[in-house]
Order: sequence, then structure tokens, then C-alpha cells
Amino acid sequence: MKTFKEHITEAKFGSIVTGTRKMTEIRGLNSPSASNLLQYLKNSRSKSIRWLILKDGKMLVWDANDALHDWIQTGESLGLDVLRGEMNIVDGKLVVKHSKKRGEYVNKNRTLMDIKKQEKPKWHTTGSSF
Repeated sequence: MKTFKEHITEAKFGSIVTGTRKMTEIRGLNSPSASNLLQYLKNSRSKSIRWLILKDGKMLVWDANDALHDWIQTGESLGLDVLRGEMNIVDGKLVVKHSKKRGEYVNKNRTLMDIKKQEKPKWHTTGSSF
């Protein structure tokens, strides 16, 4: 079975069991460009996506309605060494939130840096790890 990280844009990964929750066919993006990520956000059901940045700078993105961060981390055996974040469109404005604990990973990801420069979103660093 391929994992989420091994699939390309808009691909599926097989079912994963995380505690008592069983999920199947979560669609997402693997290391998208800024334009692909923003289009994915605009097409998401609630104009809200979640993402993880791995310590090597790679990004995993999925619709916020489909899964929580813990479900993806557990299903992918990613451990705790990741940066968790969310993006939303609120009143037509892009809002980006990420956990403070691993904020240095933002600088390792070109997609987030491009969005930060081009879109000038409201940027929030939270004290928790979501």
C-alpha cells in the first residue's frame, strides 16, 4: 500500500486505522506549488485546509473536513517532528495559522514562503501544537 507521501497531487491513500476512527480515501496534495495550494483551498468544501511540514521541508495538504492532523500523522507514522498548520479563507481574506513549536519549518518550505510574500495573508502563530 502506498502512503500519502508517495502519491502525487489529488491522489488517494488507502485506509488507515487511528484509534477508533477508520478513514478511507483521503485526497490531498504532496508538496504543491503556491498556486496549486491556493486553488485547492478555494475548491475545498469549507474554504479550509490543514497541512503538515516535515522536517525536510516537504508539505502534505488535505481538506480540513476530511481529517485531523493526528489522523494523518498516525496513519503515515510521521511521529511528532512536524509543523502543523491550517489555512482558511475568512471574509475573502487568507488566514494562515501554524504551531509555534516548529515554526522554523515554515522557512524550509518554499510554498509557504511564496504565499507569505505574494498573498500577504493574516499570519498567526499559535502557542499550541493544534
